Amino acid sequence: MKIAVFTPYRQDPLHPRLHALRQCLAAVGEVPKVHNLNHENLWRWRISWLTLGYFNLPATWEARHLLDGHEVVFVQDLSYLLICILAKRRGKRVIYETLDNNVHLRFFHLSTKWPWFRIFGWIRGGLAWLERSLAARFADIVIVNSPALREHFRGAARMIPYASPLESETPESVTDQSPAFLYLGWFCRMKGAETALDLIRRHQTPCYIIGSVTEPEVAERIEHEPLIRVLPLISAEGLRETIRELRRNHFLVGLSLTEPVNLSNSTQEINKDIDYLALGVPIVGNRRRPTAEKIEAGCGCFANQQVDVQRLLDERDQRERTAACCLAYYREHYAFEHYCRKVRETLEAIVRTS
Repeated sequence: MKIAVFTPYRQDPLHPRLHALRQCLAAVGEVPKVHNLNHENLWRWRISWLTLGYFNLPATWEARHLLDGHEVVFVQDLSYLLICILAKRRGKRVIYETLDNNVHLRFFHLSTKWPWFRIFGWIRGGLAWLERSLAARFADIVIVNSPALREHFRGAARMIPYASPLESETPESVTDQSPAFLYLGWFCRMKGAETALDLIRRHQTPCYIIGSVTEPEVAERIEHEPLIRVLPLISAEGLRETIRELRRNHFLVGLSLTEPVNLSNSTQEINKDIDYLALGVPIVGNRRRPTAEKIEAGCGCFANQQVDVQRLLDERDQRERTAACCLAYYREHYAFEHYCRKVRETLEAIVRTS
């Protein structure tokens, strides 16, 4: 079976979802051809703004030359949704996967940039209907990664949760090493950077940020905070090595403080939460629903409960119980074997309907 994947997700370093998909397909002898068509230039940017940036029109146009020779076309993200139309009309079997409620997320970014844009709130309803309608008509199967997105598609989607590429990096035991906070991904205000900085200072605990810092105000605060070290975004293998190195000196506690400032942020699974669970790293988070569910299951504590946070940082028994709970929760809900089984079932289903 020849599979083409069209994705806006990065390939250097490889996006975690792409990493899992390629690993899974390789295990069954399939090597997909991956196309990232996000070539930035002024002309392409202006063309996509005809749809307010919701759809990547130049990428859709370029994809028409890349569909031939493939039986299954795997389209990732709302920005590439229109590629499903081209693929279906050429007789391909089409899978559409989306990992965020991008209708609401894009509207949030637009209205943050231009506050007056909020008067066009009705756009969200229209685009949500359009996404569901196009996916229903031109995709054979829709894949999502959370219950919230399954609800967005009125139940007409397969839920395949994220599987962390870090799941093999489980600790053998919890030691009495000094505590340190860990943060994975884009460190910005929307992701709770200001709360995280306050937490680091309050508990006087070092923090390692593995990701990017792009907001000048946040970068300036970090420059004046000696407890923080920022490491660049790296591949899954490089991240595993970095985690091993950090664990030689620290007991790690993961920060997950994404602000529920839009429907997507409020309801979506966050990869860093699942990475922390896979590593046996307890979570210090907020009451955003998916994060709160993990904390309430025993996988961490809430950031505003200062006594509980300090116990997690200081007490060996609390560390051991929480780390063990994280690993068990990950194995039950997110392990790679579950992800791979569901991907294989999806491919088998699409072949049966061909």
